Amino acid sequence: MSARNWLHVLALGLTLVLSGPALGQSQHEAQSADGDAEANQAPTQTLPIPLPVDIIEDEATAEAREGREAEARQREIEDLAAQQGMNSSTRAMNEATQDMRDYSLYSTMLVGAGTILLMVTLWLTRQANKAAQEAVDVTRDSAEKQLRAYVLLESIEVFNVAANNIPRVKITIRNTGATPASDFKHWATIGYQPYPMPPTAPDFDESIKSSYAVVAAGQSVEGEQVFSRKMSDQDIASISAGTCGLYVIGLIKYIDCFGKDRETRYCSFIGGPVGKRDFMAAYESGNSYT
Repeated sequence: MSARNWLHVLALGLTLVLSGPALGQSQHEAQSADGDAEANQAPTQTLPIPLPVDIIEDEATAEAREGREAEARQREIEDLAAQQGMNSSTRAMNEATQDMRDYSLYSTMLVGAGTILLMVTLWLTRQANKAAQEAVDVTRDSAEKQLRAYVLLESIEVFNVAANNIPRVKITIRNTGATPASDFKHWATIGYQPYPMPPTAPDFDESIKSSYAVVAAGQSVEGEQVFSRKMSDQDIASISAGTCGLYVIGLIKYIDCFGKDRETRYCSFIGGPVGKRDFMAAYESGNSYT
């Protein structure tokens, strides 16, 4: 029989022992009061008195129960710790997600700013390159202008401008530049025209060449043109009065040291406002060079 059953039996025996004297006293009172049985009712029997019962566990059962309680408490602690860990992990993940979102936003902003700065830098670089190229072009043009050949008309001297004489002119051309002129060619014509001269310019037959291979820097070249007839008294009077003039029109072509084709045109005269003189003056139009 187990310890729990022994405890039940012991409690039942104690109950019976305590209720025995009360039962005997009730029977004795019933026998001595025969005459009063009809007048008075017998007293109600008293119920057994309840007693507190302490259940005593053996040592093994107590240890098992304490072990289960300890395990339960440990599981609660572990569950609470796991929940706290999960909460911490979730909070950390939320914070990390927030940080990643912020970092992504900042990265996007930085990339946008970097792109704008790159575009500005490229534009500034392009402008700087353009300015540098323009500076190089200006420097090259300046160098060419300083070093190139300039083959220009220097003077035209007039001879025999008198009645019954055939006028002639001596044309002097000079390279005033710093470098030689190659493939030099020169054409010129002389004529008598009213003043002002009609705007039409003569066409030169470039197949007829009057050429020097090279004109060095500072070198001068002379040429001569002769009028086609004798001058009359009326021609001389018109030149002196300024109503007519004796004109020389010329064309010069050459190549400079930079390999560029150059051209000089000139138009000189006597008569008109300058009158009759020994050296021709530059006419108001028809003079240019490239």
